[in-house]
Amino acid sequence: METLILRRLVFAFFFAGYLPLCFLFASSVAAWAPLVIRLADLATIIVFSFFAVYVHSLFPRRHRSPEDFPVLLTGGPYGHIRHPFYSCFIFIGYGAALLAISPIELALNTLLTIPLFTFLARKEEGELLERWGDRYRRFMEGRKMFIPGLL
Repeated sequence: METLILRRLVFAFFFAGYLPLCFLFASSVAAWAPLVIRLADLATIIVFSFFAVYVHSLFPRRHRSPEDFPVLLTGGPYGHIRHPFYSCFIFIGYGAALLAISPIELALNTLLTIPLFTFLARKEEGELLERWGDRYRRFMEGRKMFIPGLL
């Protein structure tokens, strides 16, 4: 239950704090930012938003704790990284920061958002290790946390 509260806090920060701030800055630079950059950033946000919806659709209806999952998710995007859902939000964050063309937003995403999602993912991994044991440990060994080959 501890990670459920942490998850809600991280997502509240992301959706109620970080993203609105990015879009507020984005509206102030929209007049001088090249259209191609704004379109690429919007495309990043849209693509990763749809991917997040897809990954979320793999979860059971109720998914407050690892016990709510009847099987360990290892296929699809989980075949490549351990936390594809959180990866989507990291990329959405960068897309929003670049849309704002703001070094402040890029710094916030790098120094605050990524560490928050990393902290949350590590807490959840502790719960997953308790629930799935060696099976999850072997799963972890074959996959990076957020980006294949990185992080």
